[in-house]
Amino acid sequence: MRDDSIRKGLSLKRGLMAIIALCWILPIAGIVIYSGYTVSHNVQGRIEDTITASVDTAFMQTVDTLRGAMDASRGLSYDETIEKAYEDYEQSEDQILLYDTVSKYLLQKYGYDERFNATFLFFTSSPKKLYYTTKRTNTKEYYGLSNYQTSVHSKILETYESLGTRIGFIKCCGSLYMVRNIVDNSFNPYAVVVMEYDQETMFKNLKSIVWLKNAQIRIDDIELGIVGDSNQEFNESDGVRYDKASGFYTIQTSTTFDKYNIVINVISDSSDLINEFPDLMEALPYIIILAFLLLMFLMWAYYYYVSHPMDMLVHAAERMEGGERGYIIEQEPRSREFRYMTKRFNSMSKQLKHQFERIYQEQIELQDARVMALRSQINPHFLNNTLEGVLWAARMAKDDKVCRMIESLSIMLKAAMARGGSAAGTIEQEIIYTDAYLYITSIRLSDRLTIVREIDDNTLKALVPCLILQPIVENAIDHGIALMDKGSLTLRSYLEKDKLVLEVENDGHLDKEARDKIKRLLCQTDNDSNKDDEYECIGIRNVNRRLKILYGEEGGLTITEPVDGRVLSKIVIPDVEFGI
Repeated sequence: MRDDSIRKGLSLKRGLMAIIALCWILPIAGIVIYSGYTVSHNVQGRIEDTITASVDTAFMQTVDTLRGAMDASRGLSYDETIEKAYEDYEQSEDQILLYDTVSKYLLQKYGYDERFNATFLFFTSSPKKLYYTTKRTNTKEYYGLSNYQTSVHSKILETYESLGTRIGFIKCCGSLYMVRNIVDNSFNPYAVVVMEYDQETMFKNLKSIVWLKNAQIRIDDIELGIVGDSNQEFNESDGVRYDKASGFYTIQTSTTFDKYNIVINVISDSSDLINEFPDLMEALPYIIILAFLLLMFLMWAYYYYVSHPMDMLVHAAERMEGGERGYIIEQEPRSREFRYMTKRFNSMSKQLKHQFERIYQEQIELQDARVMALRSQINPHFLNNTLEGVLWAARMAKDDKVCRMIESLSIMLKAAMARGGSAAGTIEQEIIYTDAYLYITSIRLSDRLTIVREIDDNTLKALVPCLILQPIVENAIDHGIALMDKGSLTLRSYLEKDKLVLEVENDGHLDKEARDKIKRLLCQTDNDSNKDDEYECIGIRNVNRRLKILYGEEGGLTITEPVDGRVLSKIVIPDVEFGI
């Protein structure tokens, strides 16, 4: 039945929504409305002034660049180098000397001028013979010449005679060409120079216009698109126009020098501006103070109704995670949702404590039963092998060896038959049991077996499950050394941080079949044991299962081949304890 007290109190969701509406939505709405009013009445004029000033500056710089390029072409008429070279040619008819002189002159004068991609020259007496140079940084020299010869030169031949001393412009294949006649002292044209503009250099100032979206330039009747759409129409008069729907400003300005008419048409996008609010500065301090006070109230409300109750739940969960089952939260939150969660948490904590205690007791009883059952499986298997060794030694010779074998057998039987005693012993005891087994085995194998001990004295009092080492040694001998003419076995123990490590290393080899069998044995449970493996490798299976039951996944047995010809069986016991 649901507690009626949970229904009382402020709803967290509705309370937070009311606080957000009061502290954030209303102030933000006020700021937005006030900012929009300020923009519409005060800022538009400043935007227009900024764009106009930027356009005027860029336009003047572009006109200066064009004027400089035109002036650069006049030098050919006033410099006598070309004229003198042509006069020498008329006398000597040395075509090679003329080509060399003109080409070098064009290279020196225009080859390093960033404003021109290429410069072409031909004499009116032989218009098909071209002299040219390209910008030294231009990697498309051949393309520039071939493109000019294919598409441009024929148009030049059609127009240069009508130019007189005036400069002409031709647009072809997306490039802009400047054409000028070179005249002698009598102002008679004897040669023509054609210069291809580098538009990136010539019109780069136009690209610096603020918030630029589209830019075009018109020189006399030649129109060029610099940025964006090149189909924008030019207006009949200069000025600024604003489109409220799109937020675009269209600016057109023009000038005339040396009878050349230059017009630019620019579109700027004001929607990208970060608008200014000059009138807002007076009210800004009051808005900041109000926002701060509202923020403090929001933080207090959030802490009192959300953060503090949540911290109590987190703290309680940490106490339970640390092992304090049945922990109860005493303080009751004000909000209805957290009050419900607190009551449910306390109820769950009590039930969990009761169930944990019951399950823990059942697990202890089950664990003891399984450990005793696993230990009892070791005895028949080992006892059979031991009795065979005793019988073999008795038949061979009646001497002290038999006595020692019987004594060793007695030690092993006492260890195996200790069913009512402790389930754990020290490493020192395990070594006594293992030495007894090794003595019996060494009698059987004679000098075929060499034993090496690397036992850390600090591990002798470490507590381990009884009969955990001897089955591993037995497996190493039966499946390794016993199959060879001769071999060695190393017993090793050491501490690694808070873990005890026992190692049995022996001569031997693991083929693919052996590896698969080991993997299968170490992964088996009570329900999937294989009859073929049950009697052959019962020791390593039982040892691993005992370790998993007692220590969980951190403990266990692994069998690997670290180097070719050596097999390593490794037991890991976490959180090792020591006896007296």
